[in-house]
Amino acid sequence: VITEKRTIDFIVATKIIHAYQIGGHIDNMGQGGTSMFQDRLNIFDNGACLFAYIQSYGTHVISVGAGDRIIRPATAGSGHINEGTHLLEVRVTASGTGHMVQHIFIVLLHGESFGLWGKYRDKLAILGPDFRANHMNIQLTGKHALVCGGSRGIGKASAIALASLGATVTLLARNPEHLMDAVHLLPTPNGQKHMWVSADTADVSVLQQKIKKITDKSPVHILVNNSGGPAGGALLGAIPDDFIKAMQQHLIAAHVLAGLVVPGMKKAGYGRIVNVISTSVKIPLKGLGVSNTTRGAVASWAKTLSNELAPFGITVNNVLPGATSTDRLNDIIMAKSDKLMVDKDVVVEEMKGEIPMGRFGTPEEVAHAVAFLASPAAAYITGVSLPVDGGRTGSL
Repeated sequence: VITEKRTIDFIVATKIIHAYQIGGHIDNMGQGGTSMFQDRLNIFDNGACLFAYIQSYGTHVISVGAGDRIIRPATAGSGHINEGTHLLEVRVTASGTGHMVQHIFIVLLHGESFGLWGKYRDKLAILGPDFRANHMNIQLTGKHALVCGGSRGIGKASAIALASLGATVTLLARNPEHLMDAVHLLPTPNGQKHMWVSADTADVSVLQQKIKKITDKSPVHILVNNSGGPAGGALLGAIPDDFIKAMQQHLIAAHVLAGLVVPGMKKAGYGRIVNVISTSVKIPLKGLGVSNTTRGAVASWAKTLSNELAPFGITVNNVLPGATSTDRLNDIIMAKSDKLMVDKDVVVEEMKGEIPMGRFGTPEEVAHAVAFLASPAAAYITGVSLPVDGGRTGSL
């Protein structure tokens, strides 16, 4: 007999998780008699581990077992559950002699690691192996991603990858027409409603205003900092304003956005910041003086920030694309072709010759690295700069 069903809060480490309480009782279980009740409870499969906490009177046996992990898609309007979340059927059985089963708690833990507090420590029992333990969890259902430069190239490919894993994506770029085109390409496996916002990352005040409106409505769990690189040229050929503009567009914009989204990440207990920069942070690239300087500054900023946010379970990492087939690469090829007065195919072959894999990368290949670092599976990776360059970077 099920007498009530309600949502309660447990504290697990620093995270609030949801538990479903069944207040039930077993009739006719007096001394010498036996009885049984069984019920099936649909609970929401968002978490890492399944636990049961039994509070009871009398002597009896309680068993809780998981049924098929995916029963059916959740529908919109399911309380705190995100649309598209899958359900896990759990069978609860109590039998034996005694007075009553007062409460049964079925608990789904959210997150990759946990510790148990207070009186609940000894009353939670693991119900066998974690049903996700043997599967890498890269699902992003229920997560909100803000992707900068999301209308083209690596940014758009990253947005598509994140959306395909279940995230709701907000695209940020300057051109409204490109944004509208890009947002329609984003997958919606969980019925997500993707968004876009037009802003210039160089205009800090406008950027803050627009992104704050977004974070006030929906906290951002994943931030992808990505912006086109500064114009090429020798370092001493640059003027101070070139550095100021580049730093504004890359370092300052990343810092402002992090400041806006990190509070929500802390509250949610989940945060991933991924900066798409360049292999030049490992080995400076010839003819990209301002870019090398700016990208290096972002990498140092990210490493510092990763140490500050690590205690909160928020990771900060850099993805370093090598030569990738984007508009930016085409501009570099054409500029070099004009400077050397050679056909662009000559430049392309020369550049490919420097890559052990003998080809340019694709935006999708870089995006896959971004998506992985944004996922629960990458929870213990922070402060790294990961080249995605076909082996071109000549350092460890």
